[in-house]
Amino acid sequence: MKKVYTETGKYLYDISKIILGLAIVTPLIKDESINIYSLWIVFIAFIVGAFLIKIGE
Repeated sequence: MKKVYTETGKYLYDISKIILGLAIVTPLIKDESINIYSLWIVFIAFIVGAFLIKIGE
């Protein structure tokens, strides 16, 4: 079960990096402001991913 936690944490960690890239690059291309809610989602996904990786160790 620990391996499942570790792998899920890694996926959430990777997804948070992708969302962060999209949340910053897309508004810059469209000349819009950066949405704070998307940054909160990235922060939460990163924290949950790191927590699951820690549980899996």
